[in-house]
Amino acid sequence: MKRILFLALVLLTLVPVACDFGPELAAPAPGELQFTVAAGQKYTVAVPLREGGTVQGTLSVSGPENFIDFYVRGPNGELSFGVVRVAGGQSFEMKAEADGTYTLVFDNSFSFGSSRQVSLNYRTR
Repeated sequence: MKRILFLALVLLTLVPVACDFGPELAAPAPGELQFTVAAGQKYTVAVPLREGGTVQGTLSVSGPENFIDFYVRGPNGELSFGVVRVAGGQSFEMKAEADGTYTLVFDNSFSFGSSRQVSLNYRTR
């Protein structure tokens, strides 16, 4: 009897793993974020997109030096939106070539002493 209960318990815990309904990539609500990127660091924002979907927005940078490198990495780590040195502010729009999570990267790794304050406003379609 104990073996049957054990087997039933094991099977019940495996059922959710065996049932693959596919990933549901719901677009996040429009995002308005403010954050600080420390000197020598990067800050990332993950955005799930379907193939053909877009992420668009604006960002502004402030601090003692008001510029930062910005780019987007695709689901496989590939560069999906080229590196742009944003000075002050920038608008962007990127179209997804495949389903997956795209990563907005705010790169301050070139700085040795100054943090950057970033305001990001984005939406997906």
